[in-house]
Amino acid sequence: MDPDEIVEAAPFAISVTRARVFDELADVFPAEDGMRYIAVMATAENTSDDPVAARVLAQAVALDLPRLQTIALDAGEKIVDPEVLRSADSLPQRTFQPGLPIEVVLAWKQHVAEPVAAEASVVFSEQTWRRSLLDDSWGWRDGEPSSRLTLPLEPLDVPEEEQ
Repeated sequence: MDPDEIVEAAPFAISVTRARVFDELADVFPAEDGMRYIAVMATAENTSDDPVAARVLAQAVALDLPRLQTIALDAGEKIVDPEVLRSADSLPQRTFQPGLPIEVVLAWKQHVAEPVAAEASVVFSEQTWRRSLLDDSWGWRDGEPSSRLTLPLEPLDVPEEEQ
């Protein structure tokens, strides 16, 4: 699979352009002690007939790198889902409307003790529209990895005055 190739990962069609690594980006990604950011730039389009929450995209795209930030749950540690921001204005993307491609940045945090990798693998998961057995609500659930894209992890050179 090549960068810019469109990946079908229900309910999205996703095209990834690049992956970047940086410590901070003024007013958008603040510096955090012991952490760095890994960001994936992509265009995502909701291919369903109804609006879809950005958290569904965050759960459909994973980064296969060691020492990403985790959260402790009763069932064990889980990698924190990426932030989903619009590329145009750096504001959080809340909902994807059907048929409207949006350029986004998906950003994870990684511990700085881990050496910066030369490349990053992005894993895409297909989700299924189904009813919950717990509360009868409908939603995109049960993500199953469907494809993978490995691309160079490039440093983001930020001028001093912007940090």
